[in-house]
Amino acid sequence: MHPVAAVMLLWASLSPAVLGAPPGAAPPGEERWFEFTIREVPCGFMSRSTTLEDEVLTTRTLERLSVQRAGVPIRTTTTTRFQETTDGRPLRVELTRERGGGDARHCVIDFDDALITVTTDRSSGGERVQRLPDPGDWLTPALADAHVRQQVRAGAPRIEYRVLRTTGVPGTVQAVEMTRLADPGTGSTGESTDPSSHWTVRRSGEALEFREWRDPSGRLLGSELVTGLGPIRTTHCSPEHILTHHPVPGPELMTEDSLLGVAPALVTDDSRTGTYQVHLVGSPGLLDRLPADAGAQRARRIGEGAWEFELDASRSSPDEAAASDPVFTEASRILDSTDPLVVEFTRRSLDGTGPDRLTRAERLRVAVGRHIREKGLASTFDTASEVVRSRSGDCTEHAVLLAAALRADGTPSRVAVGLINAAARNGSGQRFQWHMWTQGLVDDRWHALDPPRPRRFDAGHLLFAVDPLCDDCQPRPYELLLGLVGRV
Repeated sequence: MHPVAAVMLLWASLSPAVLGAPPGAAPPGEERWFEFTIREVPCGFMSRSTTLEDEVLTTRTLERLSVQRAGVPIRTTTTTRFQETTDGRPLRVELTRERGGGDARHCVIDFDDALITVTTDRSSGGERVQRLPDPGDWLTPALADAHVRQQVRAGAPRIEYRVLRTTGVPGTVQAVEMTRLADPGTGSTGESTDPSSHWTVRRSGEALEFREWRDPSGRLLGSELVTGLGPIRTTHCSPEHILTHHPVPGPELMTEDSLLGVAPALVTDDSRTGTYQVHLVGSPGLLDRLPADAGAQRARRIGEGAWEFELDASRSSPDEAAASDPVFTEASRILDSTDPLVVEFTRRSLDGTGPDRLTRAERLRVAVGRHIREKGLASTFDTASEVVRSRSGDCTEHAVLLAAALRADGTPSRVAVGLINAAARNGSGQRFQWHMWTQGLVDDRWHALDPPRPRRFDAGHLLFAVDPLCDDCQPRPYELLLGLVGRV
């Protein structure tokens, strides 16, 4: 398998809300359109409208994203319908996300007194029902929009509110914090937005901060998230503009800027030890926020924005507290280790294996590599049960299925994200590329396991982040990597 850049993993985890889509509804009868771009290349659009009928406000949203990974198109279409009463009482949310090949994920959120019921299912099979207590003190789309507009018009220096997530971990609450900047600056189009306001926006559970511009009435004009991949922008536009510029193939994410050449062309599949110097160009503080000591890796600072990474594939790292921490042992939306197919896959893979935990972990690693037959780029961070069914995916699907299988066997687990040395897809020699693998906790020590590689682990890995992939862990450590792409 050729490892895939973790850029797509990060992109898949970012909803248009992160990219600056309006936080709430438009007034009844109004429809607004926004274009998404990466490096000024169109990659999608969104439309949002609100209707009023029989005292029920319905906010409808259509979002379409289109990017490429090594020339393979990745397209997703998401439709959302949020119903609420005119006094802000939530009634029902219906969401459908489709991607190429006809695969679809459906989510319905129902509200009954102090209870939220979240029902999710996928066209390939499997339904999950969760009943959660309503956390209260959050705003529906119409109320959130009204709150933000009123505060902008009033000249508030800071705006805070909470909304309900309908993507990511549906049914949970997200806090939004907006801070007005004294200098209105320029909008995402480069034109002066004066007298419009300029804001920095932070959302709980997300490591990245973006900026947005609003007109005097409080309506969104545009937003920008600066990354090593290039600026990711949202721009208000006309429906005619969307019809003219879309559909498009979308930008290529796996560019040379996201890969690191190796000189000489070092092949590390059989290397057990290695030492690397890692330098960050711009934003050197990002590397300080990432756990570089874990599993087989140790790291030390050698200068401003510069680190030395030392690898020993036979090494593990101690962590006595992790075995009793539920974030590493319990099932989550992504690591759905209690799904019957995941449980059966684990049982079948371990048939005849003895009690030694590390031997069992290695047996599962090999089984995952064999089970995923279609080593393709079309997947976008599937759950473990979806991987069992589809038998397809890239490094993220391998890592997720192995982490879930380890938990199904009683071994705490997490995923690791960083760089891996492997042959470039274009035949231009070895490259360090963004990658995901797995770590299992055996005898209170984290051991690294990489299903697609010929050996359990090798010295061709550089670790930048670990994540248990629990439902409410925040912020996501791997989101910080979006600031590293193109700067290492």
